[in-house]
Parts: sequence; structure tokens; C-alpha cells
Amino acid sequence: MHISSLEQMFVAGVMHRGVITCPPETPLASVARTLFENRIHAIFVAGEWAREGYEEMVWGVVFDTDVVRAAGEGNLDRAAGDVAHQEMVTVRPEAPLSEAVAVMSVQHLTHIVVVDAPLEPVGILSTFDVMGVFGSAR
Repeated sequence: MHISSLEQMFVAGVMHRGVITCPPETPLASVARTLFENRIHAIFVAGEWAREGYEEMVWGVVFDTDVVRAAGEGNLDRAAGDVAHQEMVTVRPEAPLSEAVAVMSVQHLTHIVVVDAPLEPVGILSTFDVMGVFGSAR
């Protein structure tokens, strides 16, 4: 399958729908358990909290790689809100899959957040989702 074939497909048809959330004070050890039990790579941090450089951050995301990094540093007792990324790379469900793949490729991302019209997370598009498209192509 060539990238031009992806122009006929949309993010909505490939993405992993739904989001799992946690409050900002959730310890990363609990985040790790949730990620493992649900076989997912990201959890959204929902709620209002303050962190240096940010005011009233409502949404953030913690990826599995953030948890692994914290574990390597011996910091699984840190709160999800302390490591959550507010500045997320996003895509809309109606976007052509080719655009999302291009962004993921250029920015070296394994996941991209899918948002709806009010910019609320509605799912994740991962490299595994994209591999499913390539793997099913003949």
C-alpha cells in the first residue's frame, strides 16, 4: 500500500475510539496498572490543576513511555499531572489518514491524539493502528 492510497481513508476508520482518564493526582504506578490492564499506550489526565508554566490545565496525556521513563528514574510515586503533556499533537477524525501518517512520520510520533470539534480527546491513532491498515493490504 502506498501513502497515496491512504488519502482515501480517514482517521475515524482506523483510530482507537474512546479515552480512559485519571485525575491529576493519580500516582504513575496506578497509571501503569491501568495502561497494562487495558492494553493501551496512553491515558488522559482530566481536571483542573496548576503546574509551573501552566494555568488550569484541563486535559493532558501520559504515554507509556513517560511511565517507563519515570520508572527508570525511580519516580513511579509522581502524580500523572506532573508528567502529563498539555501540548498534544492532534488530528480530527475526518482528516485523511495520509495527513496523520505524514505528521507522525515527520515528528517521529508513535501516537497522535484524535479530537472532536470542541477539541476534546475522543481517541488515539497509534502506529499499531496504521500497521493494521498496511498489514491488511494485499
